[in-house]
Amino acid sequence: MNFDTYGIVSTIKENYQLDVSAKKLPGELDLNFYLETPGGAAYIFKVANQNELRVNLELQNACIRHLLSKNLGLTVSTLVTSITNQDILELKSDTGNIRLARLLTWVEGRVLASVNPHSTNLLERLGEMCGTLCLSLVDFDHPAAHRFMKWNPSEALWIKPHLINFKGERKGLVAYFLTLFETTALPLLPHLRKSINYNDANDYNVLVSHDAENPTVPGVIDFGDLVYTHGK
Repeated sequence: MNFDTYGIVSTIKENYQLDVSAKKLPGELDLNFYLETPGGAAYIFKVANQNELRVNLELQNACIRHLLSKNLGLTVSTLVTSITNQDILELKSDTGNIRLARLLTWVEGRVLASVNPHSTNLLERLGEMCGTLCLSLVDFDHPAAHRFMKWNPSEALWIKPHLINFKGERKGLVAYFLTLFETTALPLLPHLRKSINYNDANDYNVLVSHDAENPTVPGVIDFGDLVYTHGK
């Protein structure tokens, strides 16, 4: 298949018996499509990059289901299973490559990066949401989360062999903070609690409501950086 809007619409019809229109969304590694039915129901269809492991998507799916089961007020996409009861599809491209894909309900909201201003009240709501998210994951575990990830702050020393690639003032800054991490933070890590961490509450993954006067922070999107690490 072609991973254009026409191919996606056809795939959704075949696998989910849904009539939708499709619009391509930005994505760093994956292909993302906004889908909408004539009745106004909205979805996101995520086609993983060719190198994505199935077990990582299974981790994300398990986490989503866990968060929904906790019922602590977080707004999270819901997985939609295909007519053959699959929550992960295997799609073959025209070149013969297999791409894994999932259909999820669309969560309405603005990404934090597009919101102005970042008021004190909004930042407090952000902190509350992150705290609720961490609390929700305390009793969640999955084998795929026990992995090395460069974005895990507890693994910052992986950068050390690459110091030779930095020059001048930048090299000095990186060396300073690596030394600070190694001498101050690293000895404390064995004494800190660990659990699966969402690990990616950046400005483009945090959702904010459309209420301009009193916005809320209902939840997050994109669970691709889940990792078992020290609480933070």
